[in-house]
Amino acid sequence: MKEVVIHIGGGKCGSTALQQFLTYNDELTSKNGKKKYIYCVIQSDGSIIHGATLNDAVQQYDPIGFSSVPIPLGKDAAMLFKQGIMDVLALADDQTVPIISCEAWGEFHSLFKEYGIFDGINGVKFKVLLFVRPQVAWLNSAWWQWGAWSRLSFEEWIRKYGLTTCDWNSMACGWEGLHKDIDVTVCDTARYDGSNNQQALVDFLDVKVPDNITVNSFANQGVPRALIEFFARNREFRPSEHDALIEFTLKQYVQFQGQRAPFVVNQATQKFICETFWEKNRSLARFFTPADREVFLEDIKWFPRAYLEDAPQGDTPQSDVDRLIADLIGAIVTLSGDLQKTRYELYNSKTK
Repeated sequence: MKEVVIHIGGGKCGSTALQQFLTYNDELTSKNGKKKYIYCVIQSDGSIIHGATLNDAVQQYDPIGFSSVPIPLGKDAAMLFKQGIMDVLALADDQTVPIISCEAWGEFHSLFKEYGIFDGINGVKFKVLLFVRPQVAWLNSAWWQWGAWSRLSFEEWIRKYGLTTCDWNSMACGWEGLHKDIDVTVCDTARYDGSNNQQALVDFLDVKVPDNITVNSFANQGVPRALIEFFARNREFRPSEHDALIEFTLKQYVQFQGQRAPFVVNQATQKFICETFWEKNRSLARFFTPADREVFLEDIKWFPRAYLEDAPQGDTPQSDVDRLIADLIGAIVTLSGDLQKTRYELYNSKTK
């Protein structure tokens, strides 16, 4: 039976790091040498790119990570997307396994069902991989990515948007019901053995990794607290939830060292979140591998025996402000050097 691997998220669960790894290692071979995994990108017009074409696109656009980005919003988009899926399936055979990825697909399983994306497909095993984080930690991180810029309070935001976006069990169950030959595997981004989702993918596929490749890097990390507070005081740089261009641009060029976003979830809200997801998370356990499941069920981050203490807030230390300025200066100096080198190479190419 043919196989296809589908990474469906979740959002803010290390998807960029995983996509970056796949983009620069777009062909992986199983340890027994019997399978070859190829990373494919579905474009908005339904066409797919992989291999040399994908590498050329990376060189041209220099993204942090490449993803299969379309979400089937509307019938026309869904039909284009389904054509992309069919072209991906055409690459699959007994030895070749395509991989596609999007951090947002997990929560859109209802649209996949509505438009019958997998209808009529037989003889294919879909191996679906969903990375997750404990809801309290995820909501705190997602708040600083989106909610803090929405002009809602944290409690208002999680009730209006946040809770449905980290209902991992509903995502897993929804995807499981899309096709008779879909197997869903869930993995905690903070695995019990300390490895990250790149290593989890390598383990999941049981592939060989070239000696010169690292699988412990991270991408798209959160910005430091000092920068967040600067954005809050100067909203023209971060006017709304989805106006994050400046933030993402900075993260491509600056290696931030300061303290990350503060923890803002008070004890009462922690209790509410944990009680909301307690039974859902117990149901989620069946999607973990047997080795991970036992540890997951005993993990106090997922099933706290007592709620965390409220984290102290206070002002950003001057040392963090200094660190932010130093990081920005370092990035400017590096970019200036790169620009001078480019100008020199361009000048020499014209004089030859």
